[in-house]
Amino acid sequence: MPTLEQQLEEILGKDIDELINRQKLLIDEKISKYGENYILFGAGHLGKLTLTRLRRAGIKPIAFVDNNQNIWNTSVDGLIVLSPQEAINKHSQNAIFVVTIYTSQPVWEQLNSLGVYAISFAELAWRYPKALTPHGGVEHPYKIFEQAENIKKAFSL
Repeated sequence: MPTLEQQLEEILGKDIDELINRQKLLIDEKISKYGENYILFGAGHLGKLTLTRLRRAGIKPIAFVDNNQNIWNTSVDGLIVLSPQEAINKHSQNAIFVVTIYTSQPVWEQLNSLGVYAISFAELAWRYPKALTPHGGVEHPYKIFEQAENIKKAFSL
């Protein structure tokens, strides 16, 4: 069994371009069924930020979805807010749901129980890194390789 140091060396020794291409293919595969038809689940801070940045990149999400019934059938930053059930009824076959909520576990459970296909904000950010990253702790995963020497030094401590 390799030591932790050997495992770290193996991880940090991977070909960055190959990893980036593989990650891009995986994300593209997830999105390809629906095209760039996005429903943003969460009309709060992260949802608004995602909407603004996607629009700057020329991408126009279809709607917000939110569990707050007080904002259903209203507009947030010019985008309609639908109830989860209405969004599912109208768009589950033609759009991909993007979870744009920081504390998202309940939403993932909700969407999974309803059989809705969804991706995370992080996955969307990896698809559009120029528009959506960096944000908080979300950065393109390959960025860790730029810090490989510092990681090795920290590990040795």
